[in-house]
Amino acid sequence: MTEYELTMREVFETPTNSNSPVTVVLTDRDGNEPSMKLPNDQAYFFELETALHRKEIRNSPDAVSALLADDFVEFGRSGRVWDKASIIESMQKEELDEKVTVQDFAARELSPDVVLVTYKTASALRSSIWKRFGEKWQMVFHQGTATSE
Repeated sequence: MTEYELTMREVFETPTNSNSPVTVVLTDRDGNEPSMKLPNDQAYFFELETALHRKEIRNSPDAVSALLADDFVEFGRSGRVWDKASIIESMQKEELDEKVTVQDFAARELSPDVVLVTYKTASALRSSIWKRFGEKWQMVFHQGTATSE
């Protein structure tokens, strides 16, 4: 399995008030962008998913916007329903930088352009749907279900 890391250089070099599109680039450890035939690549989707757990991503409206589709919907662990604009606004204000431990991560191809990601965190079962738009993957749906653990 190839390991990938998220490269934020393009996001942070693009001013927030710019009309230029922001892209989040996923590269292998040597800096090479992978081919887009990756729906079965667990590491690729692990990096995309967990990028949204990182404070430097969560606090950047441009970075979050690049990872979420325009019609994104989230059913939060709290029961609140979020859209793209409301989740970006909420994440931008976060002060905490908590490490999120991911267990039982799985990425399952639903179609060549759609992948279901599931995993556990300390307080929730989580699922996301990632969809390919041209040459990039964006999250279209996320759900966090509170657990009693």
